[in-house]
Amino acid sequence: MINPIHRPLTLAATLILCISAASALELGDPAPQLQVDAWLKAGPVKITSGHVYVIEFWATGCKHCLRGIPNLTALQRQYRDQNVHVVAISSSDPSRQVLQEYLHQIGDLIDYAVAYEDNDQRPTRKAYMDALKLRSIPHAFIVDGRGRLVWEGHPHFGLQPALAALLAGTTDVAELKRIGDGARERKLRQRRATRALVDRYLKLSAESYQPPEVATLAEQILSDAGSDDPTALNSVAWATLSQSDLKYRDLRFALRAAKAAHDACGGADPEIVHTYAYALFYNGMIDEALEQEHRARSRTGSRNSLRQMIDDTIARMEKTRRQRN
Repeated sequence: MINPIHRPLTLAATLILCISAASALELGDPAPQLQVDAWLKAGPVKITSGHVYVIEFWATGCKHCLRGIPNLTALQRQYRDQNVHVVAISSSDPSRQVLQEYLHQIGDLIDYAVAYEDNDQRPTRKAYMDALKLRSIPHAFIVDGRGRLVWEGHPHFGLQPALAALLAGTTDVAELKRIGDGARERKLRQRRATRALVDRYLKLSAESYQPPEVATLAEQILSDAGSDDPTALNSVAWATLSQSDLKYRDLRFALRAAKAAHDACGGADPEIVHTYAYALFYNGMIDEALEQEHRARSRTGSRNSLRQMIDDTIARMEKTRRQRN
């Protein structure tokens, strides 16, 4: 027999367990509705039958979120006529004003619905991310035409193939996961191969003033990264410009890589725009560099340390321009 003195505690514990079980979420379950504080672009969006939803959690302070913006815009434009709705929810930005200013600066680069959720309450983040014990962003979910949550994962790895399969008629949750996981592994292998090329390029550049393979490696990096890996392109460009131990420094290659990274992310990530500005500067294009650096500053969002670094760089560039004039 339960001691009556302990019964209130037992009932409270039982209630907590019931609430926890009710808040759990699994693939195949009905998707929670979107309860946000404000729709800042397009919207409001309500989950209804007959429509498919791609829901991403992101923030302006997350560089990998920003680097995926062109991909989400491309998805929305490609599948808009098939009742697909892309929704990006920020529940990590420090204020609604920070997010609004970033959206103003990048304009039509985002061509999908954007919502702000106050980070004190965050009911939608709790219903999706917390319910699945997910912490890192960006993270995306697909809701099918029956209102079921059918896929979740990193939006850069597997989202597009899983969405395409769903729209082509695949409804089995396990099969959508298999398709997404396969695409993720293939892309990760490609990115690891590109990183290996970057590492070799920088190693050879540090060893010799005229390394024999670097021209071939440079072209291969640009080709393999293409428009799909702005992180690798930005990494090799920045290292080529700033790594102190390099004996060989191809500033033209750094500019090409930085420009490719900039174009791949549409200029959405201020860190990549900053690298592009640096590359322009070191190639003698000071006016163009300052233009890009000011653009980078306007897109820093909540990244205060990056904004300060860009301010310092602008001051140095302007000083150099005055000296040359």
